[in-house]
Amino acid sequence: ARDTGLRSGTPVLVGGADYPVALLGSGACRPGMGSDSTGTGAIITVIAETPLLDPEISNVATIEGNWAQFVLLETGGDGMRWARRAFHDNALSYDEIVARAAEAPAGCDALLF
Repeated sequence: ARDTGLRSGTPVLVGGADYPVALLGSGACRPGMGSDSTGTGAIITVIAETPLLDPEISNVATIEGNWAQFVLLETGGDGMRWARRAFHDNALSYDEIVARAAEAPAGCDALLF
């Protein structure tokens, strides 16, 4: 209150864009930490001391003075829906698909999606 000139006890609301606020709430703030925010799409983030200057990577500064390097994936959870329909003709539940994926070998022979 002293720094803003507001009376003590004055309610203050703070807002922001969904991604930076979600990142702040995740607690990912120190180099080496990461965050995966998945809905229909996904945002994968790694915290570093410097921005990563690459046309495929976006960066946002953190309040701690670090950089959140992130990439947007247009098909987060929606990719699972597509795979369920394309590979399993909607016959398997999502839990069954996740269980089958857990049985796959590490690295899956370099399979990329």
